[in-house]
Amino acid sequence: MVCWYICFALAVVVAAASIFLALDKKRGMMRFFFGLVGLMLMAFVMYIPLFFRHYDIPTAIAGLFLNMLQMISLDASCLEKSEQVMQALNYGTFATIYNTVLMAVHSLLPVVSAMTAVTLIMRCLSMIQVRLLRNNRQNLYILSQVNYQSTILAEDISKFDPKGKIVFLDTKGEADYAGLRDRIRCVVLDESIENIQAKAKRRQVHYYCISDDQEQNLNDTLALLENLKNADGQVQGNNHIFLFSGDPLVELMMDSLDKGLVEVNVINEPRSVVYQLLETHPLTDAMVDGQISVLLVGFSEITAEFLRAACWCGQLYNCHLKIRLLADFPEHWQDDFRAGYPGLFTERYDVDLVDCKGAAQLQDALKRYSADAGYIVVADRTEAETVQTAVFLRRFYYRNDPQYRNAPLIFAYTQKTEKGDAISKLCTAETKPARRESYRITPFGMATETYTFRNISDSGLEKLAKNVHLVYEDIFSDGEINAVEAIGRYNLFEVNKQSNRANALHIRYKLAAMGLALSEDPDAEEVDFTEYLTDELLELLTYAEHDRWMAFLESEGWVEASLEDVRAYQASGISKGRHNCPLLKMHPYICPFEDLVACSDALGLPDSTVYDRDLISRIPDIVHDRWGIAGKKYKIVKKSAQEVL
Repeated sequence: MVCWYICFALAVVVAAASIFLALDKKRGMMRFFFGLVGLMLMAFVMYIPLFFRHYDIPTAIAGLFLNMLQMISLDASCLEKSEQVMQALNYGTFATIYNTVLMAVHSLLPVVSAMTAVTLIMRCLSMIQVRLLRNNRQNLYILSQVNYQSTILAEDISKFDPKGKIVFLDTKGEADYAGLRDRIRCVVLDESIENIQAKAKRRQVHYYCISDDQEQNLNDTLALLENLKNADGQVQGNNHIFLFSGDPLVELMMDSLDKGLVEVNVINEPRSVVYQLLETHPLTDAMVDGQISVLLVGFSEITAEFLRAACWCGQLYNCHLKIRLLADFPEHWQDDFRAGYPGLFTERYDVDLVDCKGAAQLQDALKRYSADAGYIVVADRTEAETVQTAVFLRRFYYRNDPQYRNAPLIFAYTQKTEKGDAISKLCTAETKPARRESYRITPFGMATETYTFRNISDSGLEKLAKNVHLVYEDIFSDGEINAVEAIGRYNLFEVNKQSNRANALHIRYKLAAMGLALSEDPDAEEVDFTEYLTDELLELLTYAEHDRWMAFLESEGWVEASLEDVRAYQASGISKGRHNCPLLKMHPYICPFEDLVACSDALGLPDSTVYDRDLISRIPDIVHDRWGIAGKKYKIVKKSAQEVL
């Protein structure tokens, strides 16, 4: 009897280990294999007492293996062996338990064997597809997971590049892969993204690390960068990695890596959503009598990101920018935010955080602060709260302005397209044109607008940012620059990329101040930029550009460095001798425009205002893609002829 007890205990341990391994989703298709091995071991162990009771050791072992094969093929004499087990254990309670477990193993083993066989066949087919994809000459788009965002992106990619090959990986979940293949004509593989390295000499390969787990996205990116290296240790070109993460530490990690010729773009969804809104609906649309009054409602990543971006986006000459954020803030959030971005709460900016505890306080604050607001963004913790607040604002304005005069721009954040469409139709039932158009609530941030090829892989803003970088490189160089090498330097540091993107976005604002706009219409009539840029206007725009640059750094947490600070961190070596220190986020040029020349002289550096003037003068080089690297050109047109982008 002791032998029976020992074998039963071993079978239980094997079953527990097998279940643990089979439930581990990270093991993919191999989960079925672990389940099969576990069941086979259980069958072997549990029949040891019975076979060793009737046969010598060699015959017993051979019989055990033969019995396992018979169980898999449904040829085992199950009932006969069941009776033998019951007799050996004298038909007691333990015998019933032992026999029940054995019957379960008999039932499961053939099923799991069949599933494992199918899985292995699918695995072989996947490996064949991977081999074919590696050498295919079509552009390749590889998405690391099947989820809501990735399917939206893939559908948009299929419209942009019908001949491109779309590959979905990490197929765990309840996705309808058959329907997915019918809609998108894609390949679905249960592989990890680093196993799909494809040759990119004659095509572009786009890797989208877009799983729901942001830490996994970072790990996938690190593995890709390592695996894309060639024999010389150089990372191959024509590869583009899109890392979806909102973690600020991820950008710091990317700055520390050797990315070679691979273009790595960190996709921060809140930032992307905010930049889209500021680009398509600029703050200048809400300027009244030289003032832009921005009201942000709700505590969310969107409102916090918008506050930071609006501080630099709204820096225009002869313009006062006022920003108020109304929300039920979590404990200590205000203190942490002020400490993280101290420059935004100085006298240079009119920014305030208003804590509203409960719906009653929020409604009182809305009535108090919405009177002069021209640009309102509502993005609360939930979409339901967001819509409720936006509708309250619309009702408030209706009640207090019966003439339906100039109304503020009201934007409500919603990810779901269905809710966005419903918000867009809130005004359509009105009969009077003035009422129908006034107080319209405009949805933004919908996934179908955010997760698009145009916004992520073919971003016009990103291409303008590259040209901003090239113009700066050209300004600082003694001769003609090598544009390809210069773009390689653009990809080195995320903070520089972000600075160039902010600069690129603000071009629209500078042009708006000149009565001009950007257009993608090939038939649009372009104006001569130099005829509009007078010496006086150039000086005003240079002043505004410094304020914008300074506000951008302060929105990223940078602070002003005194001359003593500069000498201290230069002497320590942590700034590598530069006048600014990214590690400490300190810069001596975070100061009023009037103090820049004196600051430059004290540091023995050239007049920094010259660079801003040059950049503004060369806006045509930026929008016309002078070097042909970015691959996108705009026309500068009169604002009345502006194409809606």
